[in-house]
Formats: sequence, structure tokens, C-alpha cells
Amino acid sequence: MTDDLPNPKRIALYVRVSTEGQKTDAQHRAIAGWLRQHGAVPTECRWFSDEGFSGANMARPQLRRMLAAASAGEVDMIVVYALDRLARSAIGGMVVLHEILSRGVRFVSVKQQLDYSGAVGQLIASVLFHVGQIERAMILERQRAGVAAAREKVAQARQMRREGRSPEAIAVRLHCSRDHVMKMLARPDGKLWWGGRRRGIKKGTEPERVKELLDKGLPLDDIASILDVSISTVVRRLRVVRAKSDGNGER
Repeated sequence: MTDDLPNPKRIALYVRVSTEGQKTDAQHRAIAGWLRQHGAVPTECRWFSDEGFSGANMARPQLRRMLAAASAGEVDMIVVYALDRLARSAIGGMVVLHEILSRGVRFVSVKQQLDYSGAVGQLIASVLFHVGQIERAMILERQRAGVAAAREKVAQARQMRREGRSPEAIAVRLHCSRDHVMKMLARPDGKLWWGGRRRGIKKGTEPERVKELLDKGLPLDDIASILDVSISTVVRRLRVVRAKSDGNGER
């Protein structure tokens, strides 16, 4: 990478975190440090930040704004902390990267210290996108295996309790604490644990957004893929929209 950066006002800086509880501070610091090393003032550049969006969701509002700016010829360079901040899907990532580079916009990753402009850069990006997608699939598989194991342990605890075993005996058998056993025994059907913070609707997957995609003619599985949710979640969101519509119609 070279030091010949464009006018800072024509440099777009993109950061992303998957949950609203996470912070973009580390990405900001890394990008700002890279810019200073190359003679640019971070505060003079254009920052775009998506918080609470999965990298598999390519309908992020700030990503859209940045791509629109690039399409309008307002951006000469895009800088991210790492390639996976742009996308976690190999296909989605390459489509967006091609869109950026086809506009003559340079795309730089600070972590990998790579400029993805040119054929070699795009080849490297393709490999990294696919590696990232494989890593994400492995993480999801481990999560599913962990949930399945937890459900099996809950079922064992409930069965042993029905057989008359004490919580202490169950704890010894399952290699956990008595408090852990009591939580498993107290949990409602369909849930792994009793209580806990109720999770809200992930930003960008609101019922109105699902309805918007459905009105565009997209099938449910494509909508689920775009929003990085399950098809059952898409169906639930549509039920909410229909319930609101029915309620308005009755007034």
C-alpha cells in the first residue's frame, strides 16, 4: 500500500459490529492510526458505522449509504479494519467488492495490510471471503452442537428428578453444581434456562423490512438469507405485519 491517499473528504471509513452491545472503538482506533501513518486526518474522512448487523446481512443501512456515495462518484477510497467487516458471505462479499472496484474506488483492509484493487487483490479477497464463510459455518455448527448438548442435559436432569433422585445426586451424575441443576429443573418447556434478558428484534429485521422485501417479489428463503435469520423468523415477522393490518382494517 502506498502513501498517495486521495483527499480525506473522499475517503470512506466503514466499521461494523454484529450486536448492539459491542463497540466499534477498536476498529476506529486501528483505522485512525493507519490514516495518520499515511498522512490523512481521520476526522476529515467520512465515517460509516453499522452496529447490530451480521456480516451476512448485506442490507445494512450505512453500507448502503457508503455504496451509494461510491456510485455517485463521491468516494475514491474505502478503508475497513478487516475484510470480514464488509461481509461474512463469500458471494455477498465478492458482489459488493466488485461493485466498489468497478467504480474505480480503492478498497483497503488495515488488518490484512492489503489493497484489494487489481486482479491479484480480488483473488486474495475471494480466498479470504471463503475462509471467513467456512469459519462462520463452523462457529454456527459449534453453537448448534452446544445447544443440543444443553437440551440433552436438561432432559436427563428432568428424567432423573421424575425417578426420585435428589438435586444433589443429579448434580453428581451430570458433573455440575446443585444450583445449575435447579435452573435446569425450573426452566419452562422450550427454553434452556429460566429467566434471562429478553432479546429484542435484531436491527434491520423488523416486520416492516420483511414486508418490504416480500413486496419486491423475493421468496421467503431469499429474505431469510438477506436478513441472516431463519425462515420461521421471517414467517413470524409477516404475521406481525398482517395482525397490524387486520387491526387497522377493523377500526
